[in-house]
Amino acid sequence: LYDSVLDETQWTCALQALSDFTGGTGVGEVIANPVAGTITQCATLNIGPEFKDQYLGYYAAREVRLPPAVKFGVGVVMTEDMLVEQRELRCSEIYNDLLRPFDIPHFMFAWVRKSESKVQTIAIEGTLSHGAFDERAVAHFSKVMPHLIRAARMREHFVSVRDSQHAYREAMETLPFGIVVLDEKGQIIEATS
Repeated sequence: LYDSVLDETQWTCALQALSDFTGGTGVGEVIANPVAGTITQCATLNIGPEFKDQYLGYYAAREVRLPPAVKFGVGVVMTEDMLVEQRELRCSEIYNDLLRPFDIPHFMFAWVRKSESKVQTIAIEGTLSHGAFDERAVAHFSKVMPHLIRAARMREHFVSVRDSQHAYREAMETLPFGIVVLDEKGQIIEATS
């Protein structure tokens, strides 16, 4: 997790390790802006890309598991049984037309971040043969949650810093004159082209 803070390419490996550690068969991450009602990022591992396309294109708006999850705090691990009755879930459109055909009817879910302008979730998925996630799986996910939350916040700060540095560099390059930044010994630290 912490390697992924500095190296974006490690985030996928971290999510895969999280899925393996908790006994999942797949994992999904969603970052959304609840004010705008938009999903800004969605990543899945070991789940077909068609699932993601269908989920984002249609089924996310018909999700029966997420509305009850709003009352839970950041870092609380939830399973579908905690959010919706099995009978209601199995009668839902999302279960019958998406989750079951893609064989990921079980999930374990937690908010990594939840604010007015941004929500981030991680969901560990399970196949029908895998069955519902048990207390042991929830305990494993719960152990990792503080680190997952911390790593996600650190990643966000680093992305913000990288974006700021990129904007600064672009602004400096547009000036009608050159800029040279020197250290205390007169060595060039940075210069515009």
